Amino acid sequence: MTPYEYIKKEIICGNLLPGTIFEEKIVQEKLNVSRTPVREAVLRLSNEGYLTIIPRKGTIVSNISINDIKNIYEYRMIIEPEIVKKAIKTINHDFLLEQKKLINEKLSDDNCLLLDDYDKNFHIGIAKTLNNNYIEKEISRVLDLSERIRFLSSNKSHERYIDSLYEHLNIIEAMLNKNEDSAYEAMLKHLYNTLEGFKIL
Repeated sequence: MTPYEYIKKEIICGNLLPGTIFEEKIVQEKLNVSRTPVREAVLRLSNEGYLTIIPRKGTIVSNISINDIKNIYEYRMIIEPEIVKKAIKTINHDFLLEQKKLINEKLSDDNCLLLDDYDKNFHIGIAKTLNNNYIEKEISRVLDLSERIRFLSSNKSHERYIDSLYEHLNIIEAMLNKNEDSAYEAMLKHLYNTLEGFKIL
């Protein structure tokens, strides 16, 4: 794992909380690397908004404001329903059936994890079927931000997690039936409910 990947993961997962002072030496020692690749990772993550470099003072983990969360999900509600609608024409049904099987396994597991990579993999998997590198890269970036919000949220609930799985099933069923309007509405509802679950609407 590169310093960039490691630091980004630590921030997204909430191991490095907003406002925390970032210590480059800790990462150097953890990954057994020199200062240069860590410094390059810091600059890259600063450009992406994960870190804030304060001249002559140091580097801190950037905050995510309520307005940031609203803007991120507003963007997703504009773009992802269109993506799922278009993806119906090209998506591999085996992918949808695999996702359906995975969801049903999660629904039957009382100890299913509230925080895992499933949600991101589901959404990016749909975007990938468009074979558009620009869309895939942008969706991946926004999903990373969404994942960070999810980890930081104080409103995590098992009930909301279960609801989101059923919402994914609704998206899958609409795509399997090649119903573009239903898929569009199912994705829009899912994203709206997710934002509402953060209790900031």
